[in-house]
Amino acid sequence: MSRLFVGLFFATLLVQASSLSTPTQAVRSYYEAMNNADIERLNQVMMKSSFDLTIEVWALSKALKDKNFAKKLKAYGQDTTIDEEVRQAVHLKLLRSRKKMITELKETFLGKSRCMVRYKEDGKDKQLYTSLHDKQWKIDYKAGRKVD
Repeated sequence: MSRLFVGLFFATLLVQASSLSTPTQAVRSYYEAMNNADIERLNQVMMKSSFDLTIEVWALSKALKDKNFAKKLKAYGQDTTIDEEVRQAVHLKLLRSRKKMITELKETFLGKSRCMVRYKEDGKDKQLYTSLHDKQWKIDYKAGRKVD
C-alpha cells in the first residue's frame, strides 16, 4: 500500500514538473489553475512577485466593498494568517468566475531564459511573459521588461 502511495506521489510531482517544461505549458497550467481556483498551483506556476501582485489585484474588488478586508489586504505579505485569508477570498472569487478558454498559443523568445506567449483568451488577444527558473518556465510579469 505504501509503495502505491509513493508511486502516485512521485507521478504527481513528475506531471507537475513536466507541465512547466515550456512557456506554452506554463501558460496552460496558469489557466488550468485559475479555472480550477487552485491557488497553490498558481503559486507554483508563477514567480512570487507576479503571484503576489495577481492575488492583490484579484482581491481588490472585495476590498472595495469591505473596509475590514481592505485593511487586511494592505497587510498582505506581512502575516501568514492574513495571507491565507486573502488567498481564500481569491479562491472563492475564482470559484464563482466564468471559466476562460485559451487558444492559438505562440511563443516569442526574448533570449535564452525569457519568452512572451501570445494567445487568445475567449477570442481576445492576450499575452503573458514567462521566464526560466530551475528548468521550469513560470509566469513572470517582469520578464517583459527590457534587459540591458
